[in-house]
Amino acid sequence: MTLEELGIREAIKDLKARYCYHIDIKEWDAYADLFTEDAILDVDQSVSTRGRAPDLRAALVALPGD
Repeated sequence: MTLEELGIREAIKDLKARYCYHIDIKEWDAYADLFTEDAILDVDQSVSTRGRAPDLRAALVALPGD
């Protein structure tokens, strides 16, 4: 594995950690900022949206949870 590949892996690990962290503490704006402008969120056919904001934020707030 090359140094570039290792760097890419670490960037993915970091993104995944931030993804989980912002979901856990319900920081929806910070979570939405992790996605590209053309992101598609499709959760269990109950929530589906495109884009980063405000549609993604609204969809996240609508997800069931505690």
